[in-house]
Amino acid sequence: MKQEKGAVLITTLLIMIIMSLLGAAAIMTSSVDIKSSRQDRLKKSAFYAADAGVEIVPSIIDYYIKTLPDPAGFSDNLRSDLQEIVQDQYFLNEIMGYEENNDGSTDNPDNNPDLQITVDERQVKIDVDRIYTEHAGGGSAEALAGYEGTGTSGFGGIAIYYRATSKGKAASNTTSNVEIVYRYIY
Repeated sequence: MKQEKGAVLITTLLIMIIMSLLGAAAIMTSSVDIKSSRQDRLKKSAFYAADAGVEIVPSIIDYYIKTLPDPAGFSDNLRSDLQEIVQDQYFLNEIMGYEENNDGSTDNPDNNPDLQITVDERQVKIDVDRIYTEHAGGGSAEALAGYEGTGTSGFGGIAIYYRATSKGKAASNTTSNVEIVYRYIY
């Protein structure tokens, strides 16, 4: 018995060291999980903000095409809710496809965005570009005509295609981009 005096002490110390290492590993794992879930939450927050940005684009395009505002007094004659959103003084030129002062090929959400909104305290910058225009086949009497592409009038309208890129920004400079192509028929 006299030779086993320190064995219990050494065994207890080894068990304490192993328990300490297991506790440290558990703390590190939970810390990584917390950081990962925070990053996931921030990414989703930025995505939802960017998604909200592209949702407003069709109604703004519809407003401009239906009202056809005068480019000369464009910024003075905007609806009050749009005066806060529209950031680019040449936005109408992009929407309508005017050649003069059309900066559609050079602007983007980071450089001179067309629109800017705030969604739940998250900044959203949106760029809208007119891509191309084509004749839309068919018409209201298309089903009666018996074949696709022509109706009784022979003209189905004009399809205008727009690309909208929306960049949402959340805390810690987390960003997300959403891009859509929107077809407007008139």
